[in-house]
Amino acid sequence: MSLAAFEQGVPVREMRPGDHLCLVSGAADDRERVRAALVASGLDRGDKVLCLADAAEPLAAVDSLRRHGLDPDPAVARGQLVVRVARDTCLPDPRRAVALIRDQAHDAAREGYPALSFAAEMGWAGRDGLGPGPLLEFERGLRPLVEGSGARAVCQYDGRLFSSAALDDLRRQHTGEVSDGCEVSHGVLRLAQLAWPPGLRVSGDVDLTTRAALEAGLARAAAGHGRDVHADLGELGFMDLGGLRVLVETAAGLGPGRSLVLHRVPRHVRHLIELTGWSGAPGLRLSGDPG
Repeated sequence: MSLAAFEQGVPVREMRPGDHLCLVSGAADDRERVRAALVASGLDRGDKVLCLADAAEPLAAVDSLRRHGLDPDPAVARGQLVVRVARDTCLPDPRRAVALIRDQAHDAAREGYPALSFAAEMGWAGRDGLGPGPLLEFERGLRPLVEGSGARAVCQYDGRLFSSAALDDLRRQHTGEVSDGCEVSHGVLRLAQLAWPPGLRVSGDVDLTTRAALEAGLARAAAGHGRDVHADLGELGFMDLGGLRVLVETAAGLGPGRSLVLHRVPRHVRHLIELTGWSGAPGLRLSGDPG
């Protein structure tokens, strides 16, 4: 597959059955947020969820889900969420991991789950000096399994631990790349879908020419789940009254029990909200993050 096929990418919440995505990031927080998004969306769909975690023990991976606002304990207790240490699962032969995932996919079907969702973190392989050969074998065995079973899979790599050539080879074994956190330009406005919590990072200016893009981006961030939507405005340069109205109308349209939570709100936007009297608008909440 050409690497050009990865330019658009796929947000975790919009993954379809058979998607086998990769995430290459040197930031541990990015990888944890993508894992949290995959777990949350999988549980919301009623899938069985498997995490092969880059942690010393499964409890550490479960704790990271808690830090990101999830309560994994009920799903673990009923067997819907399974957490394993990736290194212990893959060594001495990464084919063991493919066999485990195949067994979990079969168990999911037998137990009545719609499908299997799973995240595999492979940073341990770079630290252990495992060459790209076994990892490519793992990914090549995984792809037909994912596509054939209708699973949703994200394989995560710490880009600092692998050569560019190895990462390119690993990318080619996937059907696409996670797009969460990648900015898309709309003229003077730049938007990035956020994996977890579900939301949007807004950078640049919101004016007459970019309001529609903001509205569409927020609608996309709100779709497919019943949770609050978060908007990070910390890199916002300018927002006119029409842009603020987009935020207010989006918040009102989320429905009962959901809010649009604004983070790192710039001073001029807070002032505009106060002047318009929209600080109490239905569903609109301002966090305490400094703008």
